[in-house]
Amino acid sequence: MIPIKQIASLIFVILFISCKKSGCNFVSNIIVNKTLTLEKSLIVSKAQGWVYEEGGRCGLILYNNGDRVLAFDRCASEDSYLNNKLEVEGMEAVDPLSGARWLLYDGSPTYLAECPLYQYRVMKSGNLYVISN
Repeated sequence: MIPIKQIASLIFVILFISCKKSGCNFVSNIIVNKTLTLEKSLIVSKAQGWVYEEGGRCGLILYNNGDRVLAFDRCASEDSYLNNKLEVEGMEAVDPLSGARWLLYDGSPTYLAECPLYQYRVMKSGNLYVISN
C-alpha cells in the first residue's frame, strides 16, 4: 500500500506541473473618449481598413472587420505592463517582442497568447467614429 503522504505529494506535483501562467492583465483605469478625424474615419469605413490612434494604454488599433469597426488597445493582453505596442500585419495584431498574435476580426488570440485583446466601444456619429469605454 502506498503511504498517504506520497499520494498527496504526487497529486501536488501533478497539479503544479499542469498549472500554467494564466490571467489576463487587461488595461484598467484608462479613460478613452476620442473622435477620429474625418481622414482616419474614411480609412476605417472600408472593409479591412485600419488605423493606429492615440489613446488607451499603448495606443489604439481601429479595424473594420467587414461587419463593424472595432477598437483594440495596442498593449498585448497578457503582458500589458510591458507596454509592448502591437503591430498590424494583414488581419492580425502581432507583438514584435514575443511573436504572439491576435485576429483583428474579433481580438481573439491565434498564436502564443491566451487572452483576447482589450476592446473599447466604437460608435458612428455622422461620418466620424467615436471611441470610448
